[in-house]
Amino acid sequence: MATTNPQLMQYEPAQQEQYTDLVLECRGTKFPVHRVIVYPQVPAIKASCEGGFKETSTRAYSFVSVEPSTVGLLVEYLYTGNYSKKTEERDNGDYFDIQPLRDLVHVKVNEVLTTPWSPARFVDVIDVAFQVNDETLHNLMVTTVLNHLDDFIHPDRPSELFSDELCYRVLKSLEDDLKVAREKVQGLALELQKA
Repeated sequence: MATTNPQLMQYEPAQQEQYTDLVLECRGTKFPVHRVIVYPQVPAIKASCEGGFKETSTRAYSFVSVEPSTVGLLVEYLYTGNYSKKTEERDNGDYFDIQPLRDLVHVKVNEVLTTPWSPARFVDVIDVAFQVNDETLHNLMVTTVLNHLDDFIHPDRPSELFSDELCYRVLKSLEDDLKVAREKVQGLALELQKA
């Protein structure tokens, strides 16, 4: 079945540099794109390219604060409305100021949190969750770790999440303190019931 999404139809030609009229550059890597796709979704690029800056004449926009892989994911998102790879970069939705990209991060995180619990899948989604500057989402991730701390702080199977030895020891100590505190609370609750 043929796609009717005009953006998606232009994604493959853009990858082959067909009919493109703008280049996104990052550390020597060039991403040919269509202004009609990029400008409506990324106002900062449009403003630079139409505001009398050097980008106006060169039809090239340079990224200096991110990796080329991140710009590649941005291009994929602009054309497809999704991105397929996990990224090492953070704050993509905020850096590019694209609300739908921030929303997509929320969807991907919620997919992991609403399926049966898997520490490995959760570790994979951590990077995605911290791509956006969203305190509520970050707090949700912290709460999830705290609720499943036993899955991450286990001497027989150390987690990728806390691979740093100091971090592991601090969290292990906090876990032990938490267990003692819970036991005290249970004891006090029993005493109150007896009284």
